[in-house]
Amino acid sequence: MEFLVCVLYTAIFIFLIHKMDFFSINGLSKKAISTVFILKIIFGVALALIYTYYYKDRSSSDTYRYYDDGRILFSALKNHPLDYFQMLTGFHSDAPHLEIYYNEMANWYKGFNYHLYNDNRVIIRFNAFVSLFSFGYFQVHTVFICFLSLTGLTAIYKTFVAYLKDKKRELFFAVFLIPSVLFWGSGVLKEGLILFAFGMFIYYFQEFLSGNKSLKIIGWILFCSFYLLLLKPYILLAVIPALLVNCWISLSKNKFPLYKYLVILFLFLGTASVVKMILPKYNPYKLLAQKQHDFVALARGGTYLINTATRDTFFISSEHKNQILITRKNIFLSTGTPYQYWTKGNITTPVLFARNDSTTYQLLMSLVPAKSKIDIHPLAPSLKSFLWNAPQAIVNCLFRPTLFECSSPLMLLTALENLLIAGIIILSLFFFKKPSAETLKMFLFCFSFTIFLATIIGMVTPVFGAMVRYKIPLLPFWVIAFLLLLDKEKMLQKFPFLKKIV
Repeated sequence: MEFLVCVLYTAIFIFLIHKMDFFSINGLSKKAISTVFILKIIFGVALALIYTYYYKDRSSSDTYRYYDDGRILFSALKNHPLDYFQMLTGFHSDAPHLEIYYNEMANWYKGFNYHLYNDNRVIIRFNAFVSLFSFGYFQVHTVFICFLSLTGLTAIYKTFVAYLKDKKRELFFAVFLIPSVLFWGSGVLKEGLILFAFGMFIYYFQEFLSGNKSLKIIGWILFCSFYLLLLKPYILLAVIPALLVNCWISLSKNKFPLYKYLVILFLFLGTASVVKMILPKYNPYKLLAQKQHDFVALARGGTYLINTATRDTFFISSEHKNQILITRKNIFLSTGTPYQYWTKGNITTPVLFARNDSTTYQLLMSLVPAKSKIDIHPLAPSLKSFLWNAPQAIVNCLFRPTLFECSSPLMLLTALENLLIAGIIILSLFFFKKPSAETLKMFLFCFSFTIFLATIIGMVTPVFGAMVRYKIPLLPFWVIAFLLLLDKEKMLQKFPFLKKIV
């Protein structure tokens, strides 16, 4: 029955692809887009199967734990529909009587929120909304998120196709067929929503710069900006300098683009230092350092517990796991057990010690140490430390893992993907084509966004497995940047056998 329902929704979305003007692109057939959609569903189902039969801990699987919480939210609809719509829309969603649902969920309150919005709630609400149509079948959610991510990727393709008219097939690969994007961007994960919001944001912002200032364009820009702020604000932060320069270049008739990028970069870093002084609570360098510290602790593995009375979150590292006492009915901590704890997502103090074993806990999740953990330099909350660590962060994010660092089949595929992208970069350097002013503007946009986002990701992420997912939004832009510089004709003259491939 689940298969039949998925086929029905797949057919509906393919019908929409063929009917919607948005998917009408010169040089790209709707049949090709529909084929990519089906391919994404296959990859999305494969991802779910891997997390069903290989990584079997449902409580620590992003694919299932947000879905399970979404079903809890959806359960309110039958007897208390107002509660459902309050939680779904966020309107008065902090009402005390809703705590009964939040306490049942495992991820509504987040251990690490750094005074920012809890992005877990976006994917939880997505699943609660899709539950209106899914009849409780998980893979229906896969079909829905594949359509959303496909829409965002199509928007990215439409943004750059005018600059790569002689490389449409290469652009098609860069946008739709990069393996990591195809795999992680097709599961019931935040990445699918990010691809949708960011792709649409970039496309409509470019339309705005081209002179189309309709209410529809402005509405889409504001809508996507809002959702990026909720999902991953650092992605919006990484693209702001590139957008500002694009505006400046467009207003000044494409003069001195590189100079303008350097000016905006220094102003942007200066602004971060000003925020550090004026709003120390939101000091970006401190937030990055704290995020790195917590991620390193997470990579070491450990156990997350919830206080059954206060609903606070507790973290006990792997080396103290034997001090967790589990009985048939309750979980206790031995006296003197070191732990870290959060009250509804707010870190109250770095480390406390259990003074007695009378408090009872509920298991949230237990994580084993990450197998793909890497060493990264500790960050200090300062501009100097940010700049000092940037080169290592960029290399880690964009060029690792290498073939010699693989410990699993998925990591091997990532290493091969990195090797393929490195080959594209080398080809673009050997067969370099001097870009026009417009093409140079788009290259700088892609390159600066990629480097800035790679710096942020590489600085705070000490695990290859997580890094692969986090860098999904930048991969199409990283490849597109070098396609813009590649002289395809010169390359094919030098290597005629490539004509059969491209």
